Amino acid sequence: MQLTTRTDNAIKIMLYLAAQVEDRWVPAPEIASAIAASAFVVQKIVLDLSLADLLRTSRGRYGGIKLARNLADVQLSEVVSVGESETGWKFTECDRHPNCDCYLSGGKCTLRAMYRGVQEQIMGIFAKITLAQVRTEETDQAAREHAVRWRERTNDHGKVNARV
Repeated sequence: MQLTTRTDNAIKIMLYLAAQVEDRWVPAPEIASAIAASAFVVQKIVLDLSLADLLRTSRGRYGGIKLARNLADVQLSEVVSVGESETGWKFTECDRHPNCDCYLSGGKCTLRAMYRGVQEQIMGIFAKITLAQVRTEETDQAAREHAVRWRERTNDHGKVNARV
């Protein structure tokens, strides 16, 4: 089993935002830079996390993104559900290709039910873990260092500062 990059990025976004001082609105380009993803990828994930009431967004010159809830109140399963919602869980060839033609196709497959049980167990484990438990001083420090470098390089919203 493998979680998607989208799920990994969703968790990283949440942790990055949690580390920001003064509960500031963080611009999407900064987040994209921090997690080494495109702005488009970040925008899609942020939209889905905000629809799940995990993030707040604000448009405009001083807008950005911030957490909607304290990380102690966010179960890892919530973020994983958002991350995996785009493509769904893909365990078997039947999941990946609707026209699967293996010898177990056509209702003979017992693998799908077994994998769904595994998925339920995994989500049960993730439901017992909050993002506050995943957050460490090291993750916070790395995020803060990136934020400082970002602000030094840009005008805080993605435009590169002119050399003086």
